[in-house]
Amino acid sequence: MIKFIIQATIFAFFSSIVHADSHSEEKTETEQKIVTSKKLENSEERMNKVIALQEKREVLKKLNIAWAAYKNNEYQVAVDQWQELATEGNNVARFFLGLMHSQGQGFDQDDVEAANWYMLAADEGYIPAQWRLAILHYHGSGVPQDYKKALDLYTTVAQSGDPYAQKMIGTMYSNGLGVQQDRIKAHMWFQISAENGMALALKEQEKLAAEMALDEVALANSMAIKCLETNFLECDY
Repeated sequence: MIKFIIQATIFAFFSSIVHADSHSEEKTETEQKIVTSKKLENSEERMNKVIALQEKREVLKKLNIAWAAYKNNEYQVAVDQWQELATEGNNVARFFLGLMHSQGQGFDQDDVEAANWYMLAADEGYIPAQWRLAILHYHGSGVPQDYKKALDLYTTVAQSGDPYAQKMIGTMYSNGLGVQQDRIKAHMWFQISAENGMALALKEQEKLAAEMALDEVALANSMAIKCLETNFLECDY
């Protein structure tokens, strides 16, 4: 009887070891699958980064070829490179195709076509294209004259720190173009532009200040400071 009990105990012991080994093997196999999966994901991620880097290099190469050709008045070479990139969604290329149409370089002068290219890049937030499109809307060249649209575009560009756009906003507030006339805001934008190096804005600011009350000038000055300190988030009364 005792012998039977001992044999049963030994059997149970080895049985538990076998089952434990079985669970251990299953666990190890699962862990290996997870590790393998992660390795594949990491490899794919690295490969995607390599491909993206190579694509960026190819784009930069084409942009450099186009820019060198453009500076040498080899417009057809520049156009060929930029058109290929523009169809792939490159906003630098779209901007330059707009510029070349606007200036009649490699194409007949055509502000309508220029505006089309600018709009593609501007809609994706490309600042130089927004700036050129603002000019077209302001003058009604290639697009209907729309001071409100021009002001919106100039404001976006101005918030990037462009002194020309800042000066133009001052001009539009001063003359009530696309917005209600407001000498205080005009003075504020002229001051901001002048502080960024636009000499003409300083002249406009001084001219406008001569027509304003002292408290209006003081308010405009404080608004300009606040506008800059808040990175253009608080530029109103």
